[in-house]
Amino acid sequence: MPETGGSNTCRRISDHENVEVKTTIVNPTDEGERARRLKRVSAALSLLLLASVGWLTITMRALAAARSRALSADARLALVRDPELALLLAMEAARAASTPQAEEALRVALLNYPVRAVLRGHTDEVRDAKFSPDGKTVATASVDGTARLWDAASGKMLAKLKGHEDQVYTVAYSPDSRLLVTASEDKTARVWEVPSGREVAVLGGHRLTVRSAIFSPDGRYVLSVSSDNTARVRDTSTWRTVATLEGHSSGVDGGVFSPDGQLVVTVSRDGTTRVWEASTGKTVGVFEGQVTSVTAATFSPDGKLIVNGGACETPTRCDPTVRIWDVTSGRAVIELHGHTAGVNSAAFSPDGKYVVTTSDDETVRLWEVSTGQSIAQVRGLQDAMQQALFRFDGGMIAACSRDGSARIWIPAMSPLRSDGGDLIVLRGHTAGLTSIAFSPDGALVVTGSFDGTARVWEVTGLRDRLARLHSVGELLALAGTRVGRSLTDEEKRQFLSD
Repeated sequence: MPETGGSNTCRRISDHENVEVKTTIVNPTDEGERARRLKRVSAALSLLLLASVGWLTITMRALAAARSRALSADARLALVRDPELALLLAMEAARAASTPQAEEALRVALLNYPVRAVLRGHTDEVRDAKFSPDGKTVATASVDGTARLWDAASGKMLAKLKGHEDQVYTVAYSPDSRLLVTASEDKTARVWEVPSGREVAVLGGHRLTVRSAIFSPDGRYVLSVSSDNTARVRDTSTWRTVATLEGHSSGVDGGVFSPDGQLVVTVSRDGTTRVWEASTGKTVGVFEGQVTSVTAATFSPDGKLIVNGGACETPTRCDPTVRIWDVTSGRAVIELHGHTAGVNSAAFSPDGKYVVTTSDDETVRLWEVSTGQSIAQVRGLQDAMQQALFRFDGGMIAACSRDGSARIWIPAMSPLRSDGGDLIVLRGHTAGLTSIAFSPDGALVVTGSFDGTARVWEVTGLRDRLARLHSVGELLALAGTRVGRSLTDEEKRQFLSD
């Protein structure tokens, strides 16, 4: 048939013409190989990823261990200057990684900072701190105008004793631990219920500062001494004054009862020590000899002797002699020479054979009463030794210093001498110490400080307790109960920054 329609034409393909069609044929064998190849690549990538994660984990662990070792070293370096910081750094080392160095740092830091509790809450200097006779509570007195009661085991504050209108100087418990008496700059002593803190009585009558107040050993009387040159004895059943002790010509700085409660001894800036009948106020004896203020006096356990010490008011007006007096005759039977500066405290041992004294010459001295000889001494670090006293059994002496540390001294005649050395140094306060006292069982001491805190310290049994702890976790748990603060921002920048 002829073509029509111009240039657009259609061509019919003849049945006899050959048409080539290209077709791709899929081989099942090749598809399986591709799948296997993909699996191998996936497995390789997975192994590579696992290896990377493992390498990263190992690297992180290595870095954590290195950090732990570095912090452990920092903790060891901080032990002497700041034991609490050393413990905080040891804790950080243990948290970074449980390395042998971290465990050792924790054990060493705990031994060097045996604090049981830090009593925080006062806003100014703590001037006195004492355990109750039953050992359950601690009382503190502060320049902030308050006294406080604390749980001795946990350090928790139980009561804030508010009522004084000026700084509080001393605290003292009744023999049954149910009452507390405080002395204040506001010219009063006040009596409080323990542990509620309820005010029981306000003991007025003094015209100037009440320097201290204490209960008699039988709880029948309260003695208060004042800068108004007098002391007063009051009946605890009525709180009325039964005797006013008048005779000193200058302020009375201290006073204590005899062991049987029948006598009172007072010391004064007038250079005399006086003994009085507690119930009547009658003068029993006037001990003269010091050329300056008498700073401390106390009875021997049998009540037959009194020991006192003198102050150094100026370089030319100084009498650091310690004297032991016979109560009956009123004579100085022994003079103890050795201190080169004012004496701050003097106390008999429980058996009456020894006397311990502290001085501005930065020493604690132990004296034998029978010979009057200084048989041992401990020197302070950088400042005056403030107070020293024997434990109930005479096995230890606790002393505190204005350099901010305390010493627990095990003297040569003590049966405890073989247990871990003869001297324990307690560091942690950031200012000088004002007071120190043993717990009734002798296992703890409490210290008061110009830094506004009191601290309860463990002085026996800690080494055995640590020996029973076998893991870093157990050590960390114990350490967590011993620190009273966290690292400061400055300390974090110094020790924790990368």
